[in-house]
Amino acid sequence: MRLPHALGRSLSKLLRDTPLIYVDCGARAARLPKAFRNLKNTRYIGIDADADECLRLNQSARPGHLYLPAVLGSSSSRGHFHVTRAPACSSLLRPDHEFLSEFGDIAEGFTVERQIDVETTPLDTCLATNNIGYADVVE
Repeated sequence: MRLPHALGRSLSKLLRDTPLIYVDCGARAARLPKAFRNLKNTRYIGIDADADECLRLNQSARPGHLYLPAVLGSSSSRGHFHVTRAPACSSLLRPDHEFLSEFGDIAEGFTVERQIDVETTPLDTCLATNNIGYADVVE
């Protein structure tokens, strides 16, 4: 998806030299969507629970991309993180296999292989801890 030319031009004028901050919560191997790549100084902040994946992604990150390891929650607390067969399906929420069974083979990826205790942090705390003052787009 590309931004329509007029919208891209308008965003560029509005932003001027201020970077657009795009935050992707659950960013496993993701990057800035094409629609935002032509905007000057755009930054992509990917947040993922898998610290090893974030380290790997940061080692080969595109310019303006940063991956932060964190388990996001509504507050700073402890929680149970369900690690699933398909890593991108892992979550603080336990999968609803009755519901997922309606989607055939996709349900297999949601099979919980282990559960780990984690510390959760709110998005604003995660960003502030990493000297990111604001987010324009949160996915």
